[in-house]
Amino acid sequence: MNRERQSVVTESYIVRIYRRDDDNPESMVGLVEAVGTEGAMKFGSGGELLKLISRKPGTRRPTKKGMEVQNETT
Repeated sequence: MNRERQSVVTESYIVRIYRRDDDNPESMVGLVEAVGTEGAMKFGSGGELLKLISRKPGTRRPTKKGMEVQNETT
C-alpha cells in the first residue's frame, strides 16, 4: 500500500479579540498574528479567523477584511 506521508506543522498565534457579541458568537472583531512574524491580520468573524490561521505557512496574502497590518499596541 502506497500512502503519502503528511507532515505535521506546529504553529503558534497571538489572537486579540476587541469586540464580540455574546448573543452571536460568530460576530467578533480582532487581530491575529503568527508568533515570530512581523505584523498582524484583521478579522471580522470567527470564520475569517479560521481562514487566516488555516493558510499554508508563509502565505500572508490580504483578503477583503483580513488585510495585513503593522504591529499595533493596545
